[in-house]
Amino acid sequence: MGHLVNLFPYHLGKISNPLIAAYSASKFALDGFFSSIRTEYSVTKVNVSITLCFLGLINTEKKKKEKKKEEEEEEERRRKEEEEKKKKKEERRRRRRRTWSAELR
Repeated sequence: MGHLVNLFPYHLGKISNPLIAAYSASKFALDGFFSSIRTEYSVTKVNVSITLCFLGLINTEKKKKEKKKEEEEEEERRRKEEEEKKKKKEERRRRRRRTWSAELR
C-alpha cells in the first residue's frame, strides 16, 4: 500500500491575500487535484492513500520581526499624524491671535 502526504499552508489558497494570486491559485489547485485523485483511487480500488495536511499559521522569527517592524512603522505614522495635528492646531491659534490683534487696533 502506498501513501502520499501533501503539506501546504491552509491560509494560502483558502483565504485571499493581495499580490499572491498565482501562488494562492496553485495551492488551491493542489487541494482540488489531490482530493480528486483520492476519490478516483477509492473508486478504482488503487491501493494508495492520500493525506492532505493543511498547516495553520506559524509564528516564525521572521514573521515576528516583520510584525514588530510593522508595529513600529504604524507607531511612527501615528506619531507623525499627532505632530501634524498639533502643528495645525497651533497654526489656527496663531491666526486667531492675529485676527484678534487686528480687531483690537
